[in-house]
Formats: sequence, C-alpha cells, structure tokens
Amino acid sequence: MDLEVVEVNVYRSAKRADTYVYIPVDGEFENLPEAFRTHFGQAIKILQFHLDVNKTLAQAQAADVLRAIEDQGFYVQLAAVDTDIYSR
Repeated sequence: MDLEVVEVNVYRSAKRADTYVYIPVDGEFENLPEAFRTHFGQAIKILQFHLDVNKTLAQAQAADVLRAIEDQGFYVQLAAVDTDIYSR
C-alpha cells in the first residue's frame, strides 16, 4: 500500500457518540475484527476522500491515520477528551 495517498471511507458508529473508523475503500467493515465490530455497532458511511500526509484532519494527524491503516488495516477515532474539566 502506498503510504503517501490512500482513498478512505469514514464510518461513524450508530452505537458510540463521536466514534469513527477510517478504512481503505478496498477494505470492508465486515472484515474488521469481530470484537471491534460488536463494540462499534452499526457502521454508517459518512465520507469518502483521498487521504495524504498533508491533509488536515480535525482530531488526528494524517500520518498517524495512514500508519494505522498500513499496520492494521483501519484507524479508529474516538471522541475528544475535554481536559479543561480537570483544571476546574
């Protein structure tokens, strides 16, 4: 797989708020580990785009996403943690 550019589908979890999975377009959600799929719940496709190392993502570094896709075939984005609540 070319780590420079990957066409990805992004799915959101119908079960878990603000939880997403990035999968290469030639991959299938059904091929992800069963334990993950059970935890994730129904996958709702929300986006398809070309991901490259220069792409700006809201909650992740594109290089980290590409590396996870290369290593394990997918990338999971969880809800951001509000660290301000700990400083109040």
